[in-house]
Amino acid sequence: MAEVLASIIIPTKNGGPEFELTLERCFQQRLDGTYEVMVIDSGSRDGTVERAARRPLDLVQIRPEDFGHGRTRNYGATLARGRFLVYLSQDAIPANASWLAELLRPFQDPQVAGAYSRQVPKDNAHPLERFFLASTYHERPEVRDHQGGVRGRWRVRDGFFSNVSSAIRRDVLLRLPFDEGLIMSEDQQWARDAIAAGYRIVYQPSSVVCHSHGYTLLAAFRRSFDSGASLRDITQDSLADVVGGGLGHLGREMVYLAQHGYWGWLPLALPYEGARFLGFFLGRHARFLPRPLTRRLSQYAWYWK
Repeated sequence: MAEVLASIIIPTKNGGPEFELTLERCFQQRLDGTYEVMVIDSGSRDGTVERAARRPLDLVQIRPEDFGHGRTRNYGATLARGRFLVYLSQDAIPANASWLAELLRPFQDPQVAGAYSRQVPKDNAHPLERFFLASTYHERPEVRDHQGGVRGRWRVRDGFFSNVSSAIRRDVLLRLPFDEGLIMSEDQQWARDAIAAGYRIVYQPSSVVCHSHGYTLLAAFRRSFDSGASLRDITQDSLADVVGGGLGHLGREMVYLAQHGYWGWLPLALPYEGARFLGFFLGRHARFLPRPLTRRLSQYAWYWK
């Protein structure tokens, strides 16, 4: 049997009709090697399982209560046959047929343990999301290694990594698995551990997925709350780092909105970023909050048992 070069692993729950396009693009990839597709579903009730079942892929079903961002991805790694594990969010759509080949290209360097794709907005993305993606996922390749945060405080930017679309050496992940105790940001934790172990992480902008969210104020707050709660145990960003980074982001965002003619969005930028900052700040201090309150503030109430 020929070696499987890559395993595309997609955790799903109620992926919606758009998931059909994600699957279609996965099976259109041009790769000099064999790849497989695996869907791990945790209780979909909207036809996602049926859509997956019509494709030549491995369909794994787990109980909703068994899902975890790190746990489910670790489980997929134990089932996969590929030398490289390619994690893809259910709402991330490969932009073209070279997405996978480009994502695997950095692994020609044996010291590269992981690579992640560029994310571009979908047509329905609002301007604030478009700015976030443009500033976070630019067109310049980047390599992150031990010359960064391990010299002192480990900051978010020292090992940024995204499992929205990523590839990881399977043998490395089995030795350095995702932290199953985190509510989210398991990708940031893994990148920190991989870099600390002497590996490199690559941002590969030639590999592109369409992925964006139209967060409301409440949704942005809740996602930032969970992010703050997870990153508290991963990074050592100071309050000054967080405030300074937030103000800098807001300033650049205002300039972006003005330059692109999104005048009606200018009054919304401050409350939107304020909600994100407040959520992140409270998440960083979630251990001091009553559990009933954290369940209300989080988008994953089940985590705060």
